[in-house]
Amino acid sequence: MPQPSSSAQPILPPRALFAGGGAAPEGRAWAARLHRRDAEALWSLRLFAGLDAGVAGEFVWVRGAAWSTALGEALAGHPSAQWYEVLAGGKLRDFSRLLPDGRLPHVTWQPLAQALEIAPPSTLMPGRLPDPRRRSATAVEGSEAHPGTTQSSALVELTLVRSATESEPGLLIVAEGPWRAFVEEASEVRFGGLVFAVAGDGSVCVAQSGAGTAVLPSLPGVRYCVSNGIAVPCGWTWAPALPSEIVRRALWRQRPPPMHAPGSGDRPELSAAAGKVPTPAVDGWLYLWHADKMPQWVAEAEILPLSRSAARFSYTRA
Repeated sequence: MPQPSSSAQPILPPRALFAGGGAAPEGRAWAARLHRRDAEALWSLRLFAGLDAGVAGEFVWVRGAAWSTALGEALAGHPSAQWYEVLAGGKLRDFSRLLPDGRLPHVTWQPLAQALEIAPPSTLMPGRLPDPRRRSATAVEGSEAHPGTTQSSALVELTLVRSATESEPGLLIVAEGPWRAFVEEASEVRFGGLVFAVAGDGSVCVAQSGAGTAVLPSLPGVRYCVSNGIAVPCGWTWAPALPSEIVRRALWRQRPPPMHAPGSGDRPELSAAAGKVPTPAVDGWLYLWHADKMPQWVAEAEILPLSRSAARFSYTRA
């Protein structure tokens, strides 16, 4: 068999190889297409500036002005992701090909940061049924799914997961029996800087006030870490790992109607005390996110400064 000549010329000049063979056009306009089922992968792009997103049929499109290796790494491992260079006139060239083979679809583009939205799971929506138009918690809803709108959003379900991060507890949920014993036997000095609320089943939520310097009672129960009005059991956290401000905004959309302070007709002085001491509530509510049962909303008006008389009144009314 004849051997190839050492002087043979390559089929393509070296500089043209960026257009094929898997190489990518660094710094050029680009677009990516993902299937809706992989829409959650878009969260890996949320920190990149200047990206737009849109929905076309079963696919989600993202575009940007300058492609970089970091962008490719952010979506690595998602088999449905296809990368394109955007040429003049909206023509698309797959990174793995030499010639254009399509066009950028006509969609309603919006900033990616606005297209991504947190959606609590249906178990976090007491008294409301899930929207039947939403196919799944990770679906990206396009304008065709909501007639009369032009917004699209990637809905990501929030869940509790185990965490290895250690955090100081700021709230304790204790059963009625141990709580009564503590109230009757402990010195009132122990009550300083603490607030409490009583649940319908008799259990008590006792927490540090807004200063966060008080010591929680050494009672059997479940300890919670509190951030931005959200209390999760110690050793747990939410996923995806988003800032508490974003999670709070998502959860607060599902908060119940406003409530009045309990017992206002019987003990007005207790109701007057509510709101005069800092509490772990934010915007009027404290969200108890349990690992083993339905979450609870605690209105700030129900959270009282801890004193022996207030605690006694709370459980004598139960």
